[in-house]
Amino acid sequence: MESMGCYERASNGRNPMRGKLTKILRYHISIQTTRTIRIHALLILSLIFMPGVVGAVDSFILVSDVDDTVKVTNVLDRDAAARNAVASELVFAGMSELYGGLLGKNSRADRLEFVSGSPRAILSHKVRECLNGAHFPAYNLVLRGRITSAYDFKKNEMEKLYGESDNEFLLIGDDTESDPKVYAHFSSQKSDKVLAIYIHRITGRPLPPAKPSIVLFVTAYDIAMYEYKAGRLNEEQAAAVGEAVLTSEKTAFLPKFQKCPKEYTQVPDLPDSLKELKLKIEERMASLCSSRRPTQALHRTARALYALAAR
Repeated sequence: MESMGCYERASNGRNPMRGKLTKILRYHISIQTTRTIRIHALLILSLIFMPGVVGAVDSFILVSDVDDTVKVTNVLDRDAAARNAVASELVFAGMSELYGGLLGKNSRADRLEFVSGSPRAILSHKVRECLNGAHFPAYNLVLRGRITSAYDFKKNEMEKLYGESDNEFLLIGDDTESDPKVYAHFSSQKSDKVLAIYIHRITGRPLPPAKPSIVLFVTAYDIAMYEYKAGRLNEEQAAAVGEAVLTSEKTAFLPKFQKCPKEYTQVPDLPDSLKELKLKIEERMASLCSSRRPTQALHRTARALYALAAR
């Protein structure tokens, strides 16, 4: 009878040892499932916030010009521009560090789009040599392939590339040719998607209205300070741009064809390290621009005398 009772309990699923084993197994499965979920969650978060990996926090596209935005070209002087296009790979100080900080070292090429009016058939190889030599992040390059105005080419190319895009954009160019007008047109079509428009102040000419408003920059560090405030650069990344600007050679810092600024960028509430860099860069610029004035005055006098003699 005793053994029969045991048989009956087992056959009815009421064996107490079996019940205990079931509970233990369920408990361990629950713990393993929770741990697995936590591990997966940590992996997802690390991918999102890892520099250089696209995630919710860094999904914008950076569209940039090349000549006189990142590369020292002097496009308004035809002879100098032709010479620099083929014989120089000099880039403006801090620009590659800036783009690298904004996009990350391992960013995809489709997050950085260089759109340039340079002729594709002649200069494609030279432009790539320059950008690669300066260690810009991975990029796509679009150059002008047929005879058309720089404005029409860039406007049409950006509409073709991004007309249907839901991405957000940073737009960086210069004031020598059509970039301000192109970017103003693009932002008018996508005002809620354009995070910022930065224009390199080379000539100092008036700029068209845009939304968001166009922000002028003299050096890459001006952008770095704004982008630090926007949360797209951290303090270390912004400082790396500033150091590159501060320690650069004069021709990459402020080439002779670039006008000296009338005033300096004001960005409030910077940490002390970035404030100190800002002051040092401004001191260097003030010294360089002060040394230019006697030469500029001499050139003005010579032009005036030549005009008098020609009468």
